[in-house]
Amino acid sequence: MCNYPLSPCAPKFPTGDREFLLRFQQAVLSRLDDSELSIDDLQQACHTSRSQLYRQVKALTGLSVRHYIRRLRLQQARRLLTSNSDPVVYVAYAVGFSDPSYFHRSFRAEFGMTPGEMRRVG
Repeated sequence: MCNYPLSPCAPKFPTGDREFLLRFQQAVLSRLDDSELSIDDLQQACHTSRSQLYRQVKALTGLSVRHYIRRLRLQQARRLLTSNSDPVVYVAYAVGFSDPSYFHRSFRAEFGMTPGEMRRVG
């Protein structure tokens, strides 16, 4: 789990914050392929209100909930691209992107290369 961006395993997080971020990440990762994952689902999994969820994620990661979820999805996509030979479109769907074009743009913005280039670099 420590391989995820802004990992709660880092020593800079107090224990309560680390536990919250782990719960949040696990809630996202357990439904990673669900492009309809909602804030309501996440707030229930994290046992917090919607506004508290937004505040805590922003305070701990510097990112909005939506951007942090996208980053988690893209990190997992990178792992899948370098570890198997599934077509890029399958990887996009497997990590919850319903639009392969948006996945491609997001991936390039995050990593500076296309999913195909990432696969070749490995």
